[in-house]
Amino acid sequence: IQAGQLFIALEGPNFDGNEFALKASASRPGALLLRDGHSAVPGIVERLPEDSAVVLHPAPRKALSELASWHRGRLDVPVIGITGSCGKTTTKNVLVHLLSETHRVVGSPNSFNNDIGVPHTLFLADDSTEALVVEIGTNAPGEIAALCRTARPTGAIITNIGAAHLEGLGSVEGVAKEKGDLAAKVDSEGFCVLNANCAWTPTIRERTEAEVITFSVEGDGDLDARDLYTHGAGTTFRIEGHEVTSPLVGAHNVENLLAALAACKGMGLELADVLP
Repeated sequence: IQAGQLFIALEGPNFDGNEFALKASASRPGALLLRDGHSAVPGIVERLPEDSAVVLHPAPRKALSELASWHRGRLDVPVIGITGSCGKTTTKNVLVHLLSETHRVVGSPNSFNNDIGVPHTLFLADDSTEALVVEIGTNAPGEIAALCRTARPTGAIITNIGAAHLEGLGSVEGVAKEKGDLAAKVDSEGFCVLNANCAWTPTIRERTEAEVITFSVEGDGDLDARDLYTHGAGTTFRIEGHEVTSPLVGAHNVENLLAALAACKGMGLELADVLP
């Protein structure tokens, strides 16, 4: 932690952030948000520098989401949420790269896609940000809906639905329902990008009032890649009169690129605006 920052004492299975408050205070944070009800809190507070700003909260992890939601309300920018059984991080990285041609864009670092990572991403945006791309993951029912209450996406990408996190979601149908919560949270003024080749797309389409933009490889998506071939420099394909060469190899990575391009379309951009 650096001077002026907020220290939030998160608790996990192996560590309790309260125990690090004294060490954090040496860096002169702007404030310390500690977990109330912990037996060590009185002793910690008494040993902190006298001018320390301390907030006690029964659930600092929940407070983190609440603060991030408040900060999100201060941002007047498009927020694109990305989920799916695979391809989330690649699609996020590609979309950030494409949007950087026309926008000052902030994207999730690495795979910051849970109730710690999503707030972290939101806090990276400020008044100069023109687009925000947030990766949204899940291990159990209800997690995506909760993250959407924090991030409030104006656009969505669901890369695909597959047999992932079945230990928490139970079945592929459970995965589809949970991932589909992202589409359901985007209102009629937003957009939702779906994979035309995914069997669950018709069901998810019914759950959203947003504009739906589909993508496919050699299929019938709104954005459809044709004539793919792989070579030493990556993968080349044709789309809407453009010949595109991606350094990423394989049809699955073409799908990730198409999902990102579809999101650019949803934001009102043309392919020529973001493609070299």
